Amino acid sequence: MSTCSRFISLFVVCCLCTSVFCQRNSAIYTVVAPSKLRPDIVYHVSITVHDAPSPVDFNVQIFGTNEDRIPVSVSKDLHLDPKQTQIVDFELFDWKPGDYTLEIIGQGGITVRNSTKLTFEHKSYSVFIQTDRPVYKPGQLVQFRVIVVNPYLQPRSSQFPIDLLVKDGHGNSIREWKEVYTTNGDWAVHVNVEGQKFHKNFSVAEFIMPTYEVHIDLPTYTTYNNSDVEATITAMYSYGKAVKGEVTLTVAPRTRYNKLNVRPYESFQTKVRIDGSVTVYLNLLKDLSLRTDFFKREIEFFALVEEEETGHKYNTTNTMWIYDKGIKIDLIRTSETFKPGLKYTAFVSFFYHNHINKS
Repeated sequence: MSTCSRFISLFVVCCLCTSVFCQRNSAIYTVVAPSKLRPDIVYHVSITVHDAPSPVDFNVQIFGTNEDRIPVSVSKDLHLDPKQTQIVDFELFDWKPGDYTLEIIGQGGITVRNSTKLTFEHKSYSVFIQTDRPVYKPGQLVQFRVIVVNPYLQPRSSQFPIDLLVKDGHGNSIREWKEVYTTNGDWAVHVNVEGQKFHKNFSVAEFIMPTYEVHIDLPTYTTYNNSDVEATITAMYSYGKAVKGEVTLTVAPRTRYNKLNVRPYESFQTKVRIDGSVTVYLNLLKDLSLRTDFFKREIEFFALVEEEETGHKYNTTNTMWIYDKGIKIDLIRTSETFKPGLKYTAFVSFFYHNHINKS
């Protein structure tokens, strides 16, 4: 009976892989490997002999020609017994883009020759480009940093060079500036890591409205029988001026058990004007249609502030707890044993839920 084979695409650990499943009479084996080659990344090939009359000798080879038309290849041999799995590692640190093929040759309990095309993906590093602010005025100092990490989020070795280039809004290198003025527009920081290119954009404009921060002030806790709550939303610029606009406040209980599919809870939403600060009054039991029970529940407050002049929106979230009773009672353990006939002293502590002792 002739050997039949087929190639199956699999997702293994969130990585697209190529899987080969083959059968010759009652002999079955599986090969699982990534469908993409990346430089500076170890390439893993997993081979399993499921059912074979005798051990199998495999030759695993990756070969092809790179973009310079130079043939390259690596290969490894391994010996597998039936019901055994082995992983072969290939180090492809200096490989260039090209056309590559993974080939598997087996002899012994299974006689097979299979191959599949591989895709070369040049990206093997993640580059994070950070600036000290998103938008700048002409004449301001631009500070940035570049962090290069491998797929394991480890910093890249400093022995390899990194090329940096900053361009202005017209696409010119800043070292080639011939005019004594700042060009407005979208600038870019370009990073070249061994032929892999990354970039980060930032803006330069004549006038930039300072950003602002949003805060929600809430009581530490409340109870079902006294569920009136004041939520104070504050929006201030970084230099202390009040923000004018509208705030949308959304209040909803959080789910106690994330793994359970429960019906959506009732939510409360209101939109009011804000001039630096505004207070919203609500009754949690009534507005959220809550039912009184013996368990605490977390309530989430989400505020979205829209500035009236620019339409810029900023948001924030805060939470508070609602309890059945306003006092928490704890039994203080003083002894691990109890003896009949002897006096036993028990201590009980009374606390409010904000951890203040009740006299």
